[in-house]
Amino acid sequence: MKSVTVSFAVLLAAAVVFAQQGPFGGGPRMGVVQTDQVKAFLNLSDQQLKDLTSLQSSFRDAARPLMQQIREKGQTLRQTLQQDPNADVTQLKADMTSLQSQVKDLRAQHRSQSLEILTDEQKTSLASLQKVLDLMPTVHQAIGLNLLEGPEGFPGGFGGPEFFRGHGPGAPPKQ
Repeated sequence: MKSVTVSFAVLLAAAVVFAQQGPFGGGPRMGVVQTDQVKAFLNLSDQQLKDLTSLQSSFRDAARPLMQQIREKGQTLRQTLQQDPNADVTQLKADMTSLQSQVKDLRAQHRSQSLEILTDEQKTSLASLQKVLDLMPTVHQAIGLNLLEGPEGFPGGFGGPEFFRGHGPGAPPKQ
């Protein structure tokens, strides 16, 4: 019973952290990541937070040209297929896949550097957040079925207008 209580507490803490982020985890304003709750949850020092923020900025700077190329290739792909739906776009798709793989590798490299900043205790706490993250689809479905109550202040709120239009968490998949 104690492990269920601890798991639920961790789940609730993570839900609050994730719920207060804006679209795509960008925080209330795009490009600005709130860090107060993760700082408290992981007990990060000011220096650790500064170092993590700096690494995140360097990742964005390094990924920017790759993301720009992905956008350009995507536009070319769309335009090509609009002009000729039967066009051979194999190379464009391969190029995009390669660029996406480079971004993924870059993210993994920066994540590894970020993890080096954390203490062993902080890494353990982070692992519990990862477990909660893995459960988020299940949590959203349970909230959608009104088995759980969504976190206070969740953007749009569970059960809000998007939910009733069939777009919210727990909504049936689009066919």
